[in-house]
Amino acid sequence: MVIKRIFSITSLLCLHFLSIAQNGRFNSLEEASENPSQVIELTLYNKSYPQFPMEILKMTNLRKLSILFCKLEYLPDEIGQLTKLEELAVGHNSISQIPSTIENLTNLKRLLLYQNKINSLPSGMSNLTALEEFNISRNNLTILPDFFDSFQNLNSISLGSNKITELPKSFAKLNNLKSLGLGGNPLNKFPDEIFELDAIESIYISGCGITEIPPSISKLKATLKKLSISNNKITSLPEEIGDLSMLYDLGISDNQLSSLPESLSKLKRLEVLYMPSNPLNEFPTVITRIPSLKRLEIYGTGIAFLPYEISNLVLLEELNLMGNEISVFPEGITKLTNLKTLTLSHNKITSIPDGLENLKNLRYLYIKGKYNRLSTGQKFLLKKALPECKIEFSRY
Repeated sequence: MVIKRIFSITSLLCLHFLSIAQNGRFNSLEEASENPSQVIELTLYNKSYPQFPMEILKMTNLRKLSILFCKLEYLPDEIGQLTKLEELAVGHNSISQIPSTIENLTNLKRLLLYQNKINSLPSGMSNLTALEEFNISRNNLTILPDFFDSFQNLNSISLGSNKITELPKSFAKLNNLKSLGLGGNPLNKFPDEIFELDAIESIYISGCGITEIPPSISKLKATLKKLSISNNKITSLPEEIGDLSMLYDLGISDNQLSSLPESLSKLKRLEVLYMPSNPLNEFPTVITRIPSLKRLEIYGTGIAFLPYEISNLVLLEELNLMGNEISVFPEGITKLTNLKTLTLSHNKITSIPDGLENLKNLRYLYIKGKYNRLSTGQKFLLKKALPECKIEFSRY
């Protein structure tokens, strides 16, 4: 029958070009160019397009354009013609300048310009009042324009790894901002504008040369859930940090902290405390009064002893004590029946306590390193007490 009607008209024209490439979504410039008016989303990934493909301008119904890892060197002025764009993602390229015509893209909700060579933002960007997410991390920005009060729909902004030294005053008027990334900028001080952000939930401000956290941090007590201030030069935390009643994740690693404030015990929602590489030398006992903790990372701090009161952390699921000076397997740990992962590698463990069989949920125990010296008999007892646990010993 005429070869099954030419394979049913070549399988209904390949299911009508695969239903116009899955309802207007394309990841091939060639295929998209065949039906430009049908293109809703176009993703070009890991190609070589140093010059912007001008055929994209014919895709007048384009809502989402992603050109990633494509060696793209510029965005043309004509980009402003794509007025239906809601998302523009051109990360991991070599773009050095944003055209002023971007001000015409007033429907933009997501603008992702990370990992380029951009050194300034055009003033016309203030027209992008629909913007909800803006990521321009890993560029060469030194100064931010004072136009952020225009972005009342913005809920996430990433400015990390630039050369920014301060925030503009209008930044304080980002009334709906929930997530702020500022890490890797030479700020040297905690920006006061942050304390005026009424909706802020997450702050990432690591590696900024900050030496102190002001008591004003308590202004964020009603909303702040996650705070990362790692890799700075902080020598102490203010007592007011205990006022952050919504906080569940605190990152303070790689600072110069030798102790923690007693007010941390007020953080009834805190589940994650990440504080490696601080010169503690002694385990801060206030930690044993934060029973909500589920993950505690306190490796590389020089501590040699854990108090029995560590047993108070009954919800703890992950405990990392690697790279300290601990010689005795802490007995209080045997009471942590929810523990799933325990890391004691690179300590000086020479003995184990009774009661390890209580750790029925423990699935991973790491006790590697040449200074951990358990006898063959002790290793046998460990394996017997924890038959469902994967145990990694030192090979020395």
